[in-house]
Parts: sequence; structure tokens; C-alpha cells
Amino acid sequence: MTSNEREGVTAVFGSAEDVHFLETLPLSRARWVISAIPHPNTNLALVDGLRRHGYEGRIMLTAHTRRDVERSRVEGVDVVLDPFAEAADTAMLVLADRAPGEGGPGDAEGTRSGTPVGGEEGRPGEERSATP
Repeated sequence: MTSNEREGVTAVFGSAEDVHFLETLPLSRARWVISAIPHPNTNLALVDGLRRHGYEGRIMLTAHTRRDVERSRVEGVDVVLDPFAEAADTAMLVLADRAPGEGGPGDAEGTRSGTPVGGEEGRPGEERSATP
């Protein structure tokens, strides 16, 4: 495990599969726990372990499929990052800027898989996947 502290933010890196890892974290002071682990079962086990250790702060996870996004929401995860959907949205915005009329947000009803893109709701980096 390593840690990095800068600008009042403590980042701790370790293995979510280590059963003693959560015991080493300053969970009583943490406002957020952020996991970039690409494995949904590991992330959900982490969420469960955090709750068993009394963590009451917010949780942000990464999910790579719509199903995993939904599973994370059901488990009460505050923010679910979907990097593949974000990359697709960003690609659409780049295309719109470089080649208007060729696949931008205003084309084809401005949707990607039923999710609005562009405008206020579809800008990259916003918490579209977050639960309210």
C-alpha cells in the first residue's frame, strides 16, 4: 500500500482483495472513497466492506457495462463512472466540432443508445451515471 497527500487530499492505494486493507483506511475522516477497479464484483465487495466498517461517506466507482452501472446504483453507489460511454460521448462532441452534420449531437435526434448527448445533460465529465 502507498499513500499520497497533496492539497489536503489523501489518496491511499492498496488491494481491495486484501481483507485487512479497509482496517488501515482513515474511513472516519474520508468524505469519498473512489475505486477505479474494473471488476464489478470486486467493487461491490468493496462497497459491502465499507458499509460493514461503518463508512458513511460517499462512494464513486467505475463500471464498464450498462448492467454494472445499474447494479452499482442499486447498491447505493453515489457516482458511477462509465468511461466507455463517456468516451463515446466525447467522440460525438469532437466529430460535431470538426465535421458538423456528420454524427454530431444534433444529428440522428441527438441520441446515443437512448441517452441524450450534447446540450446540458450530455457533456463529458458530468455525473449522468450518478444517482440523484
